[in-house]
Order: sequence, then C-alpha cells, then structure tokens
Amino acid sequence: MKRGLGTPAILFLQTVVPLNYIGAQVLVFFKPFASAVFDPVSFNKFAMLLERRETIPKLVLLLEERLSEVKREEENKDVGEVKKDESENH
Repeated sequence: MKRGLGTPAILFLQTVVPLNYIGAQVLVFFKPFASAVFDPVSFNKFAMLLERRETIPKLVLLLEERLSEVKREEENKDVGEVKKDESENH
C-alpha cells in the first residue's frame, strides 16, 4: 500500500480469476522443483488455496478494504495537519 500498487494488484487479480485453477495445477506440477526454494508446506497450502474459486475474489475484497482504510487514515491525517496549522496561525 505504501508504494501505491494496491489498485494495480486488484486489477491484476481480477484479470486472472478465470485462470486460478489452472495456476494451481501448474504449481502442483512444479512442486518438486519449488520445494528446493520454498517451504513445501506453505507452497502446498498456497496451491490448495488457488484451487478454490472464491480465494481470489476474497483477496480482492481484503485489498479493497485495506485501500479504503489507508485512504481514510490519510484523509484524517491531512485534516489534522490543516487544523494544527490553523491553530498555530491564530
């Protein structure tokens, strides 16, 4: 969120929703090779998550909620700074 990549991440995830099951199968295929680099248990959990159709839409929803929270925090911070500046000027 700090780098402003939340929206592009959401767009990417929404684009690949139809391919999530195929992606999970590709991960299962590469599991023997990936086990050398990644934790096998975590890798298997990730592949199993991708097999479920509702995983990516839930992830998108979580990202959207977090983006909203960050935006509200920034707006509150900006309002607080404006009020602070106004009180210092009077």
